[in-house]
Amino acid sequence: MELLDYRWAKHALSICYRHGNPPLTLPIMVDLSRNHLLRPFNHFDFLGDLGLIKFKTWGAIYSAALDDLNSLEEFKRLTIALLTLVNLYHRRVQSRFPFYLGQAFSRGGKDRNTRLSGYSKTIA
Repeated sequence: MELLDYRWAKHALSICYRHGNPPLTLPIMVDLSRNHLLRPFNHFDFLGDLGLIKFKTWGAIYSAALDDLNSLEEFKRLTIALLTLVNLYHRRVQSRFPFYLGQAFSRGGKDRNTRLSGYSKTIA
């Protein structure tokens, strides 16, 4: 699962082109980004509250940088830089979090299901 991706932007572009609207401009893309990432639910603050404190700072920097953009190329570079940063951080979390712990707990399996169905027959 990636935290940020371009699916929302591709979807917006496909809707615009499908209905014959002109290509998206910089103010529209900035507004889409703000509405997707910062309003009404701020994803960066949420991740910061979960303990990933750097995300609050990155969100504030990204939000401030959106105001200073002059072209769609600058928007693209800014968003790709943020996406790369988040993906690297996500990869770091994935490498450090002990996902292997799930193997330590039994998942039941066929024997457990058979035993449970046996209990239900005795109750009924």
